Amino acid sequence: MGFSRLKFFSLSALFLSGLMAWVLISCVSTAVPDAPVGSAEIPQDAALLADADTLPDAVRESYTLLSTNLKDGARMAVISVASEDEAEGEFALEELNLLLVNAKKFRMVDRRSLDAIRAEQNFQLSGEVDDDTAVSIGHLTGAEIVITGSITPYGAAKYLRIKALDVETGEIRAMTSQRYHRFL
Repeated sequence: MGFSRLKFFSLSALFLSGLMAWVLISCVSTAVPDAPVGSAEIPQDAALLADADTLPDAVRESYTLLSTNLKDGARMAVISVASEDEAEGEFALEELNLLLVNAKKFRMVDRRSLDAIRAEQNFQLSGEVDDDTAVSIGHLTGAEIVITGSITPYGAAKYLRIKALDVETGEIRAMTSQRYHRFL
């Protein structure tokens, strides 16, 4: 009789501990916010992925995040922002350059110098620029940091992604992803 009572309490304790484990596991959430294909497994920090209404808002948000993560006084060049819509890419590039220059926090490479180097070296920057090409242009301009980006449509939104590369090491020093819904 003592044996069966012991067996009953052991089974009850086992059942209750299993039930508690199940409750605790079901409380843990592993949900990931909506993200473009290829990055759905990576949790996205709200500070790195914002939801802007327009492209200018997305550019301003990208500037804010970049400027807080890059060294004051760094010599920088904004190389390209690739996009299916050439006007959007050019707008984002010029707007980001404008914000960086007006901040007077960084030393910016003049756009004419970049254009001259592109022509001299036959760099075609109409599309996506790989990191090696960006770093190479950075060396030629004397920049410490080069900035490249892309605009990618996904569903009803577009994503502006900007990254800052260290010219000496090729490391990504800062990167942002901003979702927006309309050009202007």
